[in-house]
Amino acid sequence: MAQGYGNIRLYSSRPESQTEIYSAYDNTRGKEVILKVIFREEEREALACLAEGQNMIVERHPHICECYDAFYEKLSTGWRTVIVLEKLNHDLLFDITRRRPIGLYFLESELRQMAEDLVGTLAYMQRKSLVHRDIKPHNLFIHRSGRVKLGDFGSSKAMFTVPDMGQHTIIGTPLYLSPELREAYSSFTYNSVSHNVYKSDVYSLGITMLYAMTLQLPDQLASNHALEVRIQAVMNGITRYSDSLKNLVRRMLTVNEAYRPDFLALEQEIRPALPLMPNTCCHCNSFTDVFPACHNVCVQCFITLANQQVQAGRGSIACSCGTAFPPSMLSLIQLH
Repeated sequence: MAQGYGNIRLYSSRPESQTEIYSAYDNTRGKEVILKVIFREEEREALACLAEGQNMIVERHPHICECYDAFYEKLSTGWRTVIVLEKLNHDLLFDITRRRPIGLYFLESELRQMAEDLVGTLAYMQRKSLVHRDIKPHNLFIHRSGRVKLGDFGSSKAMFTVPDMGQHTIIGTPLYLSPELREAYSSFTYNSVSHNVYKSDVYSLGITMLYAMTLQLPDQLASNHALEVRIQAVMNGITRYSDSLKNLVRRMLTVNEAYRPDFLALEQEIRPALPLMPNTCCHCNSFTDVFPACHNVCVQCFITLANQQVQAGRGSIACSCGTAFPPSMLSLIQLH
């Protein structure tokens, strides 16, 4: 493995995907990091894995797991791709598994925040014609602040034919597949299928939210037979959360893709005060790329605000509404 990393310890191993996860100390950055190590026989396969890290390096966002570096190496028996990630506490699956035996259910406020963070992040990706394609608790990570971050972009890809989605290879974990993908899989037409990739990810998020709400794996929804009825039965059995939260998740689990919202529509339902296309900076009103924080801020205004607050001796750099900008945003600029 490349130089510059010390105290390397095996964190977990996933033999089925030829992946090992290590905790390490990054001597260059002076912090603990996670090393995701992926083994492949062919160089082209290693390069495909490298794309995961490259996607994450490019997509800096407060609720996307930060990727610091990605590289691949030749081994005597094949190739090794290493992706260097920020170290987070644990994934959502670990949290659910920990809570289940003691009946420690998530608070409604926690689930609403989780839904808002994830829908907002995935809407941001949709606006940039990017799709994740493998939403599940294993790929959602909990920051020390308790907020959720989207990770594991191994299946993500840029989408260049957004209007009708066209033909796309099926990728994902079976339980979390949308009904249209599951149908293609069961009929052996899974090499390609015409579907809306964003709406498929919305369904995957709905299954994930349902898992978090019940702390029980919803494997009764693993087939398409009478799926509407079985989804409704599961939702009817949930009594500890409000109808509005249940209705939001139920919208994600709409069986007919034509009536299922994408992430842009869901974002409007969750945060109706936001404009449909939030590309306008709230400070200079320019129509440009903005940070999708509590307020939309273009890069130039963000730099100006941050430098003003640094010169004023502020301990933390905050938006005009008072919300502190996260380290992932501050790392993008050189403060003067």
